[in-house]
Amino acid sequence: MSECFPNAIRIADRFDVHGYVIESVQEVRRTVQNTLSSRAKANLKANHRLLNPPAESLSEENKKRLESLLTYFLPSAS
Repeated sequence: MSECFPNAIRIADRFDVHGYVIESVQEVRRTVQNTLSSRAKANLKANHRLLNPPAESLSEENKKRLESLLTYFLPSAS
């Protein structure tokens, strides 16, 4: 790219930023997922799409499921 277009600038709109955020969240999810028990790992993997949309757009049932998923990301109180 830089050879063909040396003066080009990279532009990111809100859709690009949203995509980068989702990509980052999913990378963190995969990292955390690898540290969990097999049951917790399966639960997080099965419900990983709940991490993408804004929480306020989720149904009440999905909000509860998301809250339970988010506990995997908190340090354990030992």
